[in-house]
Amino acid sequence: MHMTITIPARALRNIQRRFGTLANLRWLRRPIRDSYYYMLHSVEKNFRSEGRPQKWHEWSPAYKERVRDKIGPPNQILQLAGKIDAKNAGGTSERRTFALKLKRSVQVGVVAKRGWIIGTNVVYARLQQEGGIVGKYGQAQVPARPFLLFQPQDILIIRSLFQAHIQKMLLI
Repeated sequence: MHMTITIPARALRNIQRRFGTLANLRWLRRPIRDSYYYMLHSVEKNFRSEGRPQKWHEWSPAYKERVRDKIGPPNQILQLAGKIDAKNAGGTSERRTFALKLKRSVQVGVVAKRGWIIGTNVVYARLQQEGGIVGKYGQAQVPARPFLLFQPQDILIIRSLFQAHIQKMLLI
């Protein structure tokens, strides 16, 4: 997502006179910080409601039977954690730990002191976000479950954070 806020020429000259060149965005530190906290909160809401505005697709019946039902609650999509007993290739029983760390892996990073980026470095994140085909022979279709999706009201609130800060700076 890229956001542009237009500042009238007179206000722009006033800001430049007070804060110097606009390439130095230190004067926007507060709305930048507040906006990334807000976006993290929005992503958290996506996980908690299992998709917004549309619910994510449920787990496949085979996956649910093989893994999900054995682990038990909390049984939320993309928030798997637990242990099950399983048989390995040799036929002996072993305890397997499942941990879907996608929700915990979402982080905010600063990009060249000019803004921020929100994302994850988990390998399967793109597959969950966009959907796709998995398996050695392409035998399983994974539906898209976009967790890095921001609602229109989120964008309006973030824009208002910046606009309010700019207005406040013009009055100082």
